[in-house]
Amino acid sequence: MQRRLRRRQRNSEQNWRVAEASQQCRLPAEAQPRLENGVVTYLVTRRTDLTNLEQSVPRLRQYFLRHWAYDVKIFIPADALRNYDPASFGHSPTHQDVLTVMHEVWGEGYGWEIVTFSVEYPKVIGDDPAWETKMNACAKSVSTSYKHMNQFFTKTMYEHPALAKYKYYLRLDADFSFMGDLVEDPFCMMAKTGRKFMWQTRKRIGASDCSEGLWEWFKEYQLTHGLTPQDRIYFRRKGANVSYVGYAGMGDLDFFRSEPVRRLAEAMNDDGRIYLNRWSDQTYYVLLFALFENHYSVGDIGFGWPESAWCHKCEGMKAKPGSPYATRRAKRKRHSGRHHHHHHHHHR
Repeated sequence: MQRRLRRRQRNSEQNWRVAEASQQCRLPAEAQPRLENGVVTYLVTRRTDLTNLEQSVPRLRQYFLRHWAYDVKIFIPADALRNYDPASFGHSPTHQDVLTVMHEVWGEGYGWEIVTFSVEYPKVIGDDPAWETKMNACAKSVSTSYKHMNQFFTKTMYEHPALAKYKYYLRLDADFSFMGDLVEDPFCMMAKTGRKFMWQTRKRIGASDCSEGLWEWFKEYQLTHGLTPQDRIYFRRKGANVSYVGYAGMGDLDFFRSEPVRRLAEAMNDDGRIYLNRWSDQTYYVLLFALFENHYSVGDIGFGWPESAWCHKCEGMKAKPGSPYATRRAKRKRHSGRHHHHHHHHHR
């Protein structure tokens, strides 16, 4: 009883902090708002990413950057990576491809930059020519480049020199678009509420082989390193069935660059199950923050962007704005007689 009361108190405190922050972060009347030290990031590895970028970047400028002029970094595979894994990245848009599109939709390279990244297979995968035969069903249902992407969003991006001077990042997928003005600066909201991570959609995945073994790995890591879990609500088995959906997420780079987090990210990537079981950044964040930070570093509130203000995977962006899950779910019900598959975990 006492505990429930305490949690209710803390929740109303959270609501109050968010409301107060919102007052300070709203669209300003004066011309030059004070910006936080933030950067918007995109990952472009597929042809479709570039097509989507043509649609989403003008909207990003129109509905967000027009009011708050944050930098944008577009990550593309380095030439070395294209040679290292041509099956995954041989057909990725080139620097010139992205440059052409960005000049078209944005103009001169003011405020945006194209940067290259590289990843390698963890040793346990790279040294095993038969690794693909060892994947579970969830891992088998996506490409290798998808798994590289999970490495990028659990480790590579945070260590990248292009982000070194920033404190916060907002990662957006190319197929995510703003569809209306943001009324408050999300970077400001994050700074003023003292959060370390923010999400737009948090959802439960059924006990899934997409996170098979992840909870056990975290638990063992915690015990081996004598760590005290900070968020008891999520640092448990059911935490591995929660995900912060990846198409829009914001984080504190100082947290991700801190020594304990980098050590853990390194160890998890060395394990190899990002490739064998498709462990993903979306579930990793939940357990990572539960281990190192209290519940309110991420909190239960999220960005709270209204459904009319954004759109993910909307055909030609004409579809009803907001979350695609409802339509997917209906479609899946129709199909479920035929086959059960968890491709729904796939949109990010």
